[in-house]
Amino acid sequence: MEALLTFIHQLPKGLDVVVSNAGKSIRRPIKDSLDRYHDFSRTMAINYFAPVQLLLSVIPLLQKNQGQIINVSTINAMLHPFPYWAAYQSSKSAFDIWFRSAAPELNALGIATTSIYLPLVKTPMVLPTEAYRKMPAMSPSHVAKIICKSMYTKRKKYRPWWLPLGQFGSLVFGGLLEQFILSNVRKKGN
Repeated sequence: MEALLTFIHQLPKGLDVVVSNAGKSIRRPIKDSLDRYHDFSRTMAINYFAPVQLLLSVIPLLQKNQGQIINVSTINAMLHPFPYWAAYQSSKSAFDIWFRSAAPELNALGIATTSIYLPLVKTPMVLPTEAYRKMPAMSPSHVAKIICKSMYTKRKKYRPWWLPLGQFGSLVFGGLLEQFILSNVRKKGN
């Protein structure tokens, strides 16, 4: 991180855009995590602390150039949490909340902010999870187009058209969803 920050601060024309796409994913039941605290600390280090450290350092450069920060987040930060993803969902949600909390201050400094909420994307990160190999997922090239388009539109938020419906469902049917999830977790024996 220190080498990267030194390099960035030596750029002759400063910095115009930062795309924060930190992502370390772990799918593991809590009972299998009891002696694996390091899974949580590592995931927070990559998905939360590293992007916060990077952005705190480059805010003056972005302010000088009236730049933009694009955070590539996950739809999970906006929906009811699911079991087995405690480390990932909490770390991505922590940064999402940090970024949304900082956005008004950044905007007041002349820095545009964009949050991009994505469903599953077919990247090497999903390959270890067998169930995800067969699920529908966005292609990385489609996601790249969304990110690039947000650089010139400076739209505040991108989300799939159906995400507000999922959020509504999470809110209205949260209790039923919890019962359904609990029933499935019990069936699996985790």
